[in-house]
Amino acid sequence: AQMGYLSGLIDDKSWMDAYRKTVLSRRDLCLRRINEIEGLEVETPGGAFYMFIRLTDEKWAADEFRSTNGQLEWMIHKALKDAGRLKKEDPS
Repeated sequence: AQMGYLSGLIDDKSWMDAYRKTVLSRRDLCLRRINEIEGLEVETPGGAFYMFIRLTDEKWAADEFRSTNGQLEWMIHKALKDAGRLKKEDPS
């Protein structure tokens, strides 16, 4: 464990810049797609990738949107899939 820790301190970290750009690109896509949906709001996360989506319209309280097969879940799932956050073998 100590050797892994040491490696993390002294080895090349240039890969981190490309990875950071990829993560920020995915985050920005999700933010944009969620904010395009009327009645949803989301703030840019400060340090983590997860987001808390605020439902600002009463229409989202309807059972059809809360169900497993509802539209809200589909839209969020599609945004994540488009951002490359879902595995290829995912059935949706």
